Amino acid sequence: MTFIILGLACVGEALLHLKKYPLHRILLIIFGVGLFMVGIFQHAPVMDNSSYSVVEHNLHSLFASLVGVSFTLFAFSAVFIEENNLKKIIALLVAMMAIILSLLMFRVVDYMGIWQRIMFIIAFSWLIFFLEGIRMNNNRTIKSQEV
Repeated sequence: MTFIILGLACVGEALLHLKKYPLHRILLIIFGVGLFMVGIFQHAPVMDNSSYSVVEHNLHSLFASLVGVSFTLFAFSAVFIEENNLKKIIALLVAMMAIILSLLMFRVVDYMGIWQRIMFIIAFSWLIFFLEGIRMNNNRTIKSQEV
């Protein structure tokens, strides 16, 4: 249920606050829809040998990959719309972190869950601050147009 809510929130944020940035809007919508679908389809059990749907597991994996790629592209593309150098560097570091932690998930499998949780904490923390900055810029633009 968490991924479904996060996915819907990302789509909503993209539609509300990224109107001036069509590429970023599309990438965040893809990310949100992917999260929503990851919440719908279950992956195979990690420890248990109980039965599961191979089709559902494959769909979960497909959407999880879509989430990873779209988020990484979104973070990289944020470098081009951030207004100060520190924020550009942070966006670049977040994108690089997404790649490194994704590689770690497949290379150091015993800690896959830890890598994934670290990635989610960093990604959503950055996303909150990034979107808040965009919202504040949008509000400043609206107020300056009113004057």
